[in-house]
Amino acid sequence: MTVSSEPGLYGIVNSNRSGRNLWGKNEFNSTFPIALCCYMRDNAIRPLYVTVNEMTTSTSDIGITIEDAFGTGSNGKDIRFEFESTFQPYQGYCSDELPPIDVVTKEKEGECRTPIEIKLTVVPDSSTYTKDENEWSAELVVRPVSSAYALLSLFDEVVNSPGVRQKLHAAVRNINERIQDWNNVSEVSSHRNEILSSLTSAFETLQEFQKPYLMQPIWKTEGKQARLASRCLDVFFWSNLAIAKLPLDIAQNETPRQNQVSRSLREAARHIRCLYSLLTEGRLRYGQVYGGMSLGNQTDKSFSVSGSRTWAYLRHPRLVRPFFSAEVLKSLILNGGHHLLSPERRFDAAIYYTWKN
Repeated sequence: MTVSSEPGLYGIVNSNRSGRNLWGKNEFNSTFPIALCCYMRDNAIRPLYVTVNEMTTSTSDIGITIEDAFGTGSNGKDIRFEFESTFQPYQGYCSDELPPIDVVTKEKEGECRTPIEIKLTVVPDSSTYTKDENEWSAELVVRPVSSAYALLSLFDEVVNSPGVRQKLHAAVRNINERIQDWNNVSEVSSHRNEILSSLTSAFETLQEFQKPYLMQPIWKTEGKQARLASRCLDVFFWSNLAIAKLPLDIAQNETPRQNQVSRSLREAARHIRCLYSLLTEGRLRYGQVYGGMSLGNQTDKSFSVSGSRTWAYLRHPRLVRPFFSAEVLKSLILNGGHHLLSPERRFDAAIYYTWKN
């Protein structure tokens, strides 16, 4: 077997990215986490899994394997990674174009396995670095496409279950029939409680169908310093339901303002509208729901959650003491790949500084 001397990342062999396409500004943030996961897979190290149980979100280190998260089962090493690609099985649920997601895993023969959204985040963030170290956490920013894929993947799990679909329809029908204009701030705001109640009922039905979806790798620094901590790398996977439920949790705990729709309430309304469209028409109009419905907010992101809030969800000993030390970097970044990093980017700089020392 020929061993490549080209700079590379562990485990990324069959992919639509290679060589210098692994290291760019919008590339390394997704390729490096995949390499870390491949290393965890090959060394039988489980990721942390954020799931919803009895409508409470929490983290466990025994819930899933990397093979589960990649959707590959025992044939994990035959996987192909398609970065910035549309998950074609979900395109069938959309009447317009579904945007690409960070990575789609495929079988070697080309069959799609699962979509994965990736959010590489630093611990601590600006809201937690002044707290005790055991309260440090990471910010999470969720894009509209992230929310859409979470809902589509949940629907895909129940599309052939008439009984479950009937329960979901009962949960979301009344509020959808009452709201005439989903782009009207005053109307959506006035139905706030019904939106949140309906979505809660729908998610209660969907708890048993959740699966890994959003990958949140963390890199831990020495407070606000650029230096990596002694134990600095780990991987959390959020289930599709855990991500979808985040804005519901936020909205339920915020003080409502008359004739205003917060980002979290908007996202809950989008979820309600999405589920109803899928249940009644079998199709989602992505551009109309997740690309639109601004409701007085910018549409570049769906919502964000600071570390002071994510701590309650990610709380686990491995958040304080991540599994990997910086030594693992030399097993992940191959053949001098660290020379292709850009020190002006904070994570790249932390790696480069650590490598040199």
